[in-house]
Amino acid sequence: MDSSSIPIGTIHGIKIRIHWSWAIVFVLLTWSLAEGYFPSIYGSWSQTEYWVVAAVASLLLFVSVLLHELGHSLVAQSEGLPVTSITLFIFGGVSNLSREPSSPGDEFRMAFAGPAVSIVIGVVCVLLHNAITDPTWLTAIFGYLGVTNLLLAAFNLLPAYPLDGGRVLHSMIWAITHNSVVATRWASTIGEGFGWLFILGGLWLVFAGDLVNGIWLAMIGWLLQTTASNYRHAPNTNDLQALTVRDVMSRNVDAVPPDTDLADAVYDYLLRSGQQALPVGTDGRLLGVLSMTDVQHFLQAQWPTVPVSRAMTPATRVETVPSTMSATDALRLMTAHRRHELPVVDNDRLVGLVSQAGIMRYFQMRNALGLGTTNSSGASVTPRSA
Repeated sequence: MDSSSIPIGTIHGIKIRIHWSWAIVFVLLTWSLAEGYFPSIYGSWSQTEYWVVAAVASLLLFVSVLLHELGHSLVAQSEGLPVTSITLFIFGGVSNLSREPSSPGDEFRMAFAGPAVSIVIGVVCVLLHNAITDPTWLTAIFGYLGVTNLLLAAFNLLPAYPLDGGRVLHSMIWAITHNSVVATRWASTIGEGFGWLFILGGLWLVFAGDLVNGIWLAMIGWLLQTTASNYRHAPNTNDLQALTVRDVMSRNVDAVPPDTDLADAVYDYLLRSGQQALPVGTDGRLLGVLSMTDVQHFLQAQWPTVPVSRAMTPATRVETVPSTMSATDALRLMTAHRRHELPVVDNDRLVGLVSQAGIMRYFQMRNALGLGTTNSSGASVTPRSA
């Protein structure tokens, strides 16, 4: 589910969403360009010109990020990998595939496509910047987009998983070792190392007096280190591929009736279930999802008078998975959407709930019992160590 993002359209069958954090970056970037970058180069503009050009440049930069992600997605589609959506976040974008690449070559082409698009955009903008001398505002925008897209490509090509360069490295290790699990652990370990370097570099800048850039660099490092660590400590991909969502989902899930007030929903459903989000529905039909974030939009004094149907995220904005999907694909969707649970829907009927904690708990219990992984068809697979 992705209640924190807003759908803005569809391109080539791919849903395009914008995460709420995008607005923060847009405001900060526009302010930075209007008050610092453009005045340092074009001193004769009016204050209005600075802000208008800065806003246009910021919007076009995010268009560039979207084209970068479309590069990944269109190549993935050409390789037969279904792409469900693209979500633009605070530090870029995420293309959400319903399954992983099946070969090192597929992953290499898909990973390199995004930076290749950024390089093309950057080179074209630099050439236009050098060719056009008037009006100056257009020259300024092309110059900014050219440099920024080339820097974006360079950053993404760092061999730090899960950046594009880290995925390129992953595909190379995979091709050499013929083992995607080994490749994931090596690439994610290197990614964690880069994350810590960014964090330390950010702290050094903060102590050196460059507070804004230091905090910015440290935040990028923290996100990179956290994401890489999640990949490194995830269950063995081969084991997950042997399981379907049906094997690991919670079946006895009580859907919250839409006319329930928030007070009852919190005390009778959320707190008792221990889940951070629960489906809302009637007669087996999923109407939406009520999460802790949805509840927190209302004051506690309002809970007895607010129905769940008003607070929930509607089903049209909720990511769902079928029970036949592999557990690894479901786990990757949860990671991509930064969600802990996903409703399981078959033939428009709610049949369960799959969660990150549930998948991890399943593996912990099987390992404690010394059992191999058994899929829904009854075939047994003994987990292998990488």
